[in-house]
Amino acid sequence: MAYARRPGKLPLPARWIAGLLLIKLCWALGYSYYFFQLHPHSSDTWGYFAQSRQIVRETHSFRDFVWLAFPTVTRASELLHYAYWNNLKDTVYVLVLLVMNLFTFHNPYADTVLFALLTFTGWLRFIRLLQALYPGLKPGWYCAPFLLPTFLFCFSGLHADGLIFALLGWIAWDAYQVFVLDPPSPRRVWTRLAVCCFLLACMKAYLFVFLIVLLAPAWYGVYRRGLRPVYAWALMAGLGLTVLLLTIPEQSARQQAYLSLPYQHFLPEPPLASSLPDYLQRFPLAIWNGFFRPGLLASGPYILSAVETWSLLLLLLFSVARRVRRSFYENTWLYLTCITWLLVGYTIPILGAIIRYRSLFFPFLLGFCLLPLVRPRRPLQGKPLIQKAL
Repeated sequence: MAYARRPGKLPLPARWIAGLLLIKLCWALGYSYYFFQLHPHSSDTWGYFAQSRQIVRETHSFRDFVWLAFPTVTRASELLHYAYWNNLKDTVYVLVLLVMNLFTFHNPYADTVLFALLTFTGWLRFIRLLQALYPGLKPGWYCAPFLLPTFLFCFSGLHADGLIFALLGWIAWDAYQVFVLDPPSPRRVWTRLAVCCFLLACMKAYLFVFLIVLLAPAWYGVYRRGLRPVYAWALMAGLGLTVLLLTIPEQSARQQAYLSLPYQHFLPEPPLASSLPDYLQRFPLAIWNGFFRPGLLASGPYILSAVETWSLLLLLLFSVARRVRRSFYENTWLYLTCITWLLVGYTIPILGAIIRYRSLFFPFLLGFCLLPLVRPRRPLQGKPLIQKAL
């Protein structure tokens, strides 16, 4: 039987937290140096930063600000397409840069430091979740999920993806509180969770859909209504399949948007057609792209990513072979990891983008596969969960 336990203070001493922040800052500043000094004008990061400065130069009234900063909607049907929400993601991030520039005077490195401090809060929330799930471990184990180089590079610098992981860290901890624990201030936690979910919808609409449509009903059913986990898994599997099949046209359109970019090294594969037969035929290829690329024979800068990805998959298989007992809550986040990687495998034709989107879930995969192997065998006393760990 697994035990739910409300943690007290963070399991890391202040010097450990400072060390984690210093590591994040070093990677973040290295990221900014790479894209602002070595390869300027060639990345999303530079484009967002330049857009934030352009808005300031061209804004002379509130109407100018609204026109320049927010995406326009000519038809209500545009809200049903992913393209609008992807543009909204850019808008939110540019607005974050605008606010930061009030204090940093448009200095990209000062922006980087401020942004790293902002997104570091999501790391701390995720550490608190790990402490609640695996109490009593040495501090180093709680730091391990954040020290994979690909994750550090992709989610520490001045890029919108760092904000996305921060939101997931807050959501993962607050959802654990409201569904599994009994928070002392439920209204405050629910409000914070709702705000984070709204921001996630603006930043990554498909992750918001997965959380609201797939995970939240299962959490509510298991932890609040006593639903047997096997039925919850059947519900999530059915809903996941439904969401993927209903969004085939949007997935195809998203891939076409990538293929229209001025990029020279797309994966050597035919575009995804908006038809069910083609979608089903591409399932093995989507698995390979989303879960296993780059392969073990990767070369150059992709070697490190290949080692990380395959090591994490082997760790997952090892934990399954050892019959590691994880709670239903932990396994649902692994399910979210798998369905997101599958979606990435279907829609993303650029290897570098696949690596970046996949590494978003590295802390979840490493934390929920490694830490159960090292936690004390004797369970600590606490409030029992409703179901046995699966």
